[in-house]
Amino acid sequence: MSEGSESKKAYFFGYMIHRLLLAAMERRELDDRDHFGKKRLDLAGPLLANLFRMLFRKMTRDVYRHLQKVSNAVSNIDSIAHWGFQCVETHKDFNLNLSIKHNTITNGLKYSLATGNWGDQKKAMSSKAGVSQVLNRYTYASTLSHLRRCNTPLGREGKIAKPRQLHNTHWGMVCPAETPEGQACGLVKNLALMATISVGSMSGPIIEFLEEWGLESLEENAHSSTLTTKVFVNGVWMGVHRDPTNLIETLKKLRRKDDVHPEVSIVRDIRERELRLYTDPGRVCRPLFIVEGQQLVLQKKHVRWLTRGTTDDGEDFKWQHLAKSGVIELLDAEEEETVMICMMPEDLEHARLAARGLLPLNDKPKDDPANQDPSVRKKPRNEDSQPHVWTHCEIHPSMILGICASIIPFPDHNQARFVTHSRASTNMELVPSKYIPVSYGQTSHGYIFDQLPRPYGYHGQYLILSSRAARYYAIYGIFKIPRAPRWPERNCGYFVLQWIQPRRFSHHESKCHRSRLIPFDLLPELYGPGEA
Repeated sequence: MSEGSESKKAYFFGYMIHRLLLAAMERRELDDRDHFGKKRLDLAGPLLANLFRMLFRKMTRDVYRHLQKVSNAVSNIDSIAHWGFQCVETHKDFNLNLSIKHNTITNGLKYSLATGNWGDQKKAMSSKAGVSQVLNRYTYASTLSHLRRCNTPLGREGKIAKPRQLHNTHWGMVCPAETPEGQACGLVKNLALMATISVGSMSGPIIEFLEEWGLESLEENAHSSTLTTKVFVNGVWMGVHRDPTNLIETLKKLRRKDDVHPEVSIVRDIRERELRLYTDPGRVCRPLFIVEGQQLVLQKKHVRWLTRGTTDDGEDFKWQHLAKSGVIELLDAEEEETVMICMMPEDLEHARLAARGLLPLNDKPKDDPANQDPSVRKKPRNEDSQPHVWTHCEIHPSMILGICASIIPFPDHNQARFVTHSRASTNMELVPSKYIPVSYGQTSHGYIFDQLPRPYGYHGQYLILSSRAARYYAIYGIFKIPRAPRWPERNCGYFVLQWIQPRRFSHHESKCHRSRLIPFDLLPELYGPGEA
């Protein structure tokens, strides 16, 4: 506790007791420990920093012990100054090379990265296990999926079901289908496609801004009868404010102009009269389109600039420039609960029509010929409860899925358990892609394909058959080509093809035929769609 902050600590202690009593008397709801906005993820940076800090302290303790040994070797020591004088006389100088053991940090980092046990090697039982893992290189999709995996530090044998279940705040942050089956189900999650993790920013500029914009100290308002709003920065009670609405509007405008860091989260709890600001790292955020006046801020010129990579003036225009120009906004799970998000841009059009007293297409009578379009997706609507003021819009509803689940065709037209099971199969499938790097690992390989996804992909000396390409076949394989032709000369190449009988998925019933040589130019004619 810093000097002069005793009163702040007393106020915060009273605030904690007040909330505890309200919860005990059932005057307020208990906090949800599974709320994703209250979770923080440890990434490689903080994990390595904590490990280095522990090893560096261990090295400094070794230096201290060596210094004590040298001082004990010299007799008749009354003080440190006298010991230094004696050392010079007896030629027992403090040797820096002998005292600093540089292998302490090197071996500690090597041990943790090699075994995954994050912590002291002598205290392996208390250290975290499985922090560093061998990267999955089976397919390119499984590699990307492994890089976006997050682990919940709970025992796998626990019988508590709540941490394993999907939470409302997981929408858009965590893939609902991409989780392993078995004892780790629900504890090992994968980030959604557009989810990102905050790296953190300095809270000093935010505190200086609050002090300039009317933040009052706790001591000045201890006995005030005026209702004020508590202001918290990263959980620290900084003071109170009398005009929170104007303050929040100013903060959001500054964030959309890039004067405030885009990752700063602004949460206003009107019922509790609290304003919470977060700048800490580890929060999962996702981008959303900003809506102003029931209109998207995004325009066609932004899409054109983003596709081209430059503006009309020749300046660079990347994804991050959308956030800096106020087109998209990064929201975490807590701030999401304070905004109104529409699912599609069509909802904005419906809201504009409803504001003018007009009925949208789906709300017209069923016998109306304009409502007979079979391609229009019908949505259940209740005009009494339907909100007509939106603040944000989803980029696309499919962005709630992860990398492997987004490969599955029409996941929204299938049962959830089938999507989860099919997602587990995508790690084993060999899906052709243009961007797979050539890499040879210890257990598996990744290969480059020049083809768009088709029932079979080809590059170099390998033919790939995806299991989804065949309707009734279980095909997983990389088939070697004896002589690799170039694409213009593909009629001179031969393949070794292995195939399995249809509708035979049991190991005992499957009838594997011997490999056959098939010319490449005959392959499409030989096997039609749904065949191998």
